[in-house]
Amino acid sequence: MLLQRPAKKSNQVEDLPLQLETPEQIRLSVERDQALSIRAQRQREQTAVERDRFELSRDKIYLAVELVVIALLLVIAAISSIAGQREIAGVALGGGVGLSGLVAVLHRPGRPGVS
Repeated sequence: MLLQRPAKKSNQVEDLPLQLETPEQIRLSVERDQALSIRAQRQREQTAVERDRFELSRDKIYLAVELVVIALLLVIAAISSIAGQREIAGVALGGGVGLSGLVAVLHRPGRPGVS
């Protein structure tokens, strides 16, 4: 036996088709539809502009971080090259795996003066 649930009453007013009887009502309906379409188009354009602005800002931040890391690696390579540690300079310039390679070289056991 299946019990049927009573239909829930909705608090929402059902949309009944609008009776357009006069040319004035038809004109007003068309104008309203056009205004709604224009508003929706503007909102889509505004959303696209905001998304583009966000992506541009994000890309600028990524570029700035990358430039700082590159400058840091170049400074490390220059200092280590001047100090006579050419292997560290090679790792800093990409001879290893970037910063993790540099850390591995600096903390490698058996180097004098490094604990």
